[in-house]
Amino acid sequence: MSKTFKTSMIFFITTVWLLLMRIVIPFVNIGDYLNDWLFSFLTQVVGMGLIPFLLYRFWVKEDPFEGFYLKRKIRPIIYVFAVAVGILLSFLVPALSGIWTTVLRLIGYSQGNVAGTVYPLGDIAWAILAMELFTSSVLPGIFEEINFRGLGMQMFSEVEDDRKKILLLAILFAFGHQFILQTGYTFVVGFIIAFLIVKTRSVVPGMIIHFVNNAVAVFSQFSSQRTGVFSGFREGVYSVFFKNIFVLLVYIAVLGIILAVLLWLIGKFSQSEELRKEKEDEYYYPNKTQYVDDIFGDLTIVRETAKAGVRWYEYAPLYGAAVIMIVSTIFTFVWGVGR
Repeated sequence: MSKTFKTSMIFFITTVWLLLMRIVIPFVNIGDYLNDWLFSFLTQVVGMGLIPFLLYRFWVKEDPFEGFYLKRKIRPIIYVFAVAVGILLSFLVPALSGIWTTVLRLIGYSQGNVAGTVYPLGDIAWAILAMELFTSSVLPGIFEEINFRGLGMQMFSEVEDDRKKILLLAILFAFGHQFILQTGYTFVVGFIIAFLIVKTRSVVPGMIIHFVNNAVAVFSQFSSQRTGVFSGFREGVYSVFFKNIFVLLVYIAVLGIILAVLLWLIGKFSQSEELRKEKEDEYYYPNKTQYVDDIFGDLTIVRETAKAGVRWYEYAPLYGAAVIMIVSTIFTFVWGVGR
C-alpha cells in the first residue's frame, strides 16, 4: 500500500471517530460542562492526536513530528504575524458567521437555542474559564491543525499545484466539522491557514492562529457575563459595522485586505528563509568562488525517470471520508430545517 493510501485511511478513521463521538457523547449524562469537555478531549486528543500519530508512526513508519510539519524552524517574525492574523480573524469570523447564518435562515434553517457556557458567580468561574480555554482553544489549536493540516499535507503531498492543495485543505476543514453552521466561515479560516502551511512548511503558525481566534471568543463570552470590558469593546465594534449589509461588507473587505497583506508578508519572509537555507546547503570549494563540480566535473550520472502519479484508488479512503463529512453536514442542515 502506498503512503497516499495509508494517510487517506488515517484521515478516514479520524473522520469516523468524530462522527461516532457526535452520536455517542450526547447519551453520556455527566453534566453540561463535563460532557463538553469529554467530547473535546475524545475528539481532539484521541481522534485527531493519538490515532493519527500512532498510525503514522507504526503504519506509515515515519516520524509524525517531521511528517506533520512540527519540526520546521521558521523566522520568529512569522509567529508575530500569526498572532496578528489570529486577532484579525477573531473580528472577521463573527461577521462571516452572521452572513452565513442569515443565508441558512433564508432557506429555512433554524439554529435552535444555544446557551453557550455559563459562568457562575464565585471563583469556580475562573476554573471553568481555564478549562474552556484548554478544551476550546488549546486542544483544537494543536490537534485540529495536526489532523487537517499536517496529515492533510501528507495526503496531498503528490499534488504539485499549491493553489489546488490549499483549496483541498480548506474544503476538508470546512466539511470536517460536520456541522452546517460552521461550514461557511471555517472554509475561509481553513483557506488562510492552509496558505500558511504551504508557504512556511510548518504547522505552528496555524496552531497560533487557531488558538488566538478561539481564545478571543472564549474570553469574550466570559467577559460578557463578568466584567464586560472586553466583550463591550467587541460589541461596540459590531454595533458600528453590523448596522446594514453595505457597512458590513466594507468591514469585511477592510479586514480582508489587511489579512491579505499579512499573508503576503509571511509568504515573503518564508521565501527568503528558503533561499537562505538553500544557499547554506550549497557546498563550495575553499576559494568560495567556484562550485566543486566546476573544478572536478560532474562525478555522477543522473538519469531522469518519469515520476509515477498517484492513482485514483489510492484516495479511496479519502473519498469515503468526504462522503461521511458531506452527508453529516447535510444532515445537520436538514435537522435544522425540520426543527
